[in-house]
Amino acid sequence: MRQSAGPAPVLDRSYQHTSGYKPRPTGPPRSAYESPTMATIFEFLKRVEQRPGMFLYADEEDWELQFRNLKMLLIGYEQALWNHKLDEPGRDFLDQFGAYLFEKYGWSSSSGPIAAILRETPSPHEAWRTFWREVWAFRDSMLKN
Repeated sequence: MRQSAGPAPVLDRSYQHTSGYKPRPTGPPRSAYESPTMATIFEFLKRVEQRPGMFLYADEEDWELQFRNLKMLLIGYEQALWNHKLDEPGRDFLDQFGAYLFEKYGWSSSSGPIAAILRETPSPHEAWRTFWREVWAFRDSMLKN
């Protein structure tokens, strides 16, 4: 029969990691606007638009790969907001943007807003331009409300 070694040791959590990292407290959703280092979804998308090769790891003319990587990047961004309980417009960005495109154009976004744009535009290059034009129009519509 195995004997108990006694109560479990209590870990000292008062230390500070050498990199300066401190665990964030859990609790109700916080706003990304309160963080001096975290960009909002639209600030982040502006960076992606300006330097797609840096963020999307695709050649400038490989539109399909750029869109696929952009979708994965946005899904990851949304998931990070949920995991860290941050309340920011990007938390449901893909759903909200898809609803915006449906309301504005009647485009089904059942496969997501990026797929809707690709389906409804004549070429991948035009889809890329349309995506960014509509992202900024969507942002502006959110600011009006």
